[in-house]
Amino acid sequence: MPPARSLTAHVAAIRACRLCPSVVAPPIAAAPVAKARLLLVGQAPGPHEHKSRRLFAYTAGRRLFAWFAGLGVTEEDFRSRVWMSAVLRCFPGRAQQGGDRVPAPVEIAACAPFLTREFEM
Repeated sequence: MPPARSLTAHVAAIRACRLCPSVVAPPIAAAPVAKARLLLVGQAPGPHEHKSRRLFAYTAGRRLFAWFAGLGVTEEDFRSRVWMSAVLRCFPGRAQQGGDRVPAPVEIAACAPFLTREFEM
């Protein structure tokens, strides 16, 4: 695992990104779990995750943590052990047919270096 300053710099770089004009900023990046042995990668944050600066903090998180609660794992325990990430770090916006828009390939490519770095860490 890299030193804490590398993790801090990584999170700061994500939060400073403004490469994609078609998404809803700010990018979401919680401080990674330094001792995590598991990386969970979601598609993208929802429209409310910017309030808590955490991925899986609202609708998708309620569903995810309900599944784990059924196995006896609390949200707090899960978050303390798993590094949570996403393919896209900004909310992609709403789809015309309803729900969240699927990230475009160019948006995924813009965020790819962040995810690649996390795999390396």
